[in-house]
Amino acid sequence: MKIPNIGYSLMGLPKLISAKHLSKFKKTKIMKSILTLFLIIGILCPGLEAQTDPPIGSIVIWAGPSSTIPNGWKRCNGEYLTKSAHPELSDVIQDYWGPYRQSAGTVVSFRLPDLRGVLLRGVNEARNDGYADPDAQNRNSSRGIPNEVGSFQLDAFQEHIHQVGNSSSDKRADSQPERTRFADFYPGSGGASAPYTSGATSQTTLGGVPRIASETRAKNAYVYYIIRVE
Repeated sequence: MKIPNIGYSLMGLPKLISAKHLSKFKKTKIMKSILTLFLIIGILCPGLEAQTDPPIGSIVIWAGPSSTIPNGWKRCNGEYLTKSAHPELSDVIQDYWGPYRQSAGTVVSFRLPDLRGVLLRGVNEARNDGYADPDAQNRNSSRGIPNEVGSFQLDAFQEHIHQVGNSSSDKRADSQPERTRFADFYPGSGGASAPYTSGATSQTTLGGVPRIASETRAKNAYVYYIIRVE
């Protein structure tokens, strides 16, 4: 037979319970206290609840057609939204993606990012290693500050040097890739009667046949960039 211990109920009244029941009672009381604490925190600090959705102003990739973009999200197409309808988003992106539209000195609308047809790149800030953007200070920005979010950059081809010779002693491109003769492209002896510019042209195929297009670009696939607006 177990010897009873003196315990106390939540009302402070003495109660005879076994050691086993006392242990369960203590655990239950602790759990109730913890749950009560969480409830109080939830009431007094509503901003501490778990964040299940991305914050307003977040940009994500959407793999479906525009007709399936969920409510509360919009395409990053440079559209203007009214500040009165989207005050939180206006405070987030401000005029970084285009100038405000104002009336009597009051901001009426702001512009969404226009990311159609472009690739995204992290803001360079003060980075200066081999992965830095060497042209960070030459970007286009509606605010006039190039090295910041919302600035754009046109496509470009990195400047470089080709060594070109015109002597018959120069090696051909297939044996010395870093040095090319005019004669490799313009047949002729180079003399007055047969200048290099005469005759049909030719090209080397070192590295494969180049793909020619109206821009320099990486292989890519189309998606939608969408932004959470509410």
